[in-house]
Amino acid sequence: FPSHDKMFRRSRFNQSLKKWNVGRVETMEGMFEGSPFNKPLTAWKIDQVTNMSRMFAKSAFKQPLNHWELAMETNTKEMFSECPFTKRVSNWWKVKP
Repeated sequence: FPSHDKMFRRSRFNQSLKKWNVGRVETMEGMFEGSPFNKPLTAWKIDQVTNMSRMFAKSAFKQPLNHWELAMETNTKEMFSECPFTKRVSNWWKVKP
């Protein structure tokens, strides 16, 4: 399933997804936009995702994502727009050998 675009957008969804296998997902654009979602996602392996624009925009998300590793070409435009997320993300981008 390569796309999770707008899957929970503007829904009331706020349940755990920590066991989801998203290893083949390529786009998560607007996945939680406008939702109350605020559960940990640190176990997700998201190195195949190339579009996370507005993923958490206008949502309640504020969990740490310090174990995530994004590809350099990942679109993160407005990923946390109007969202309470305040964690550091500078260690996300890692160049793969």
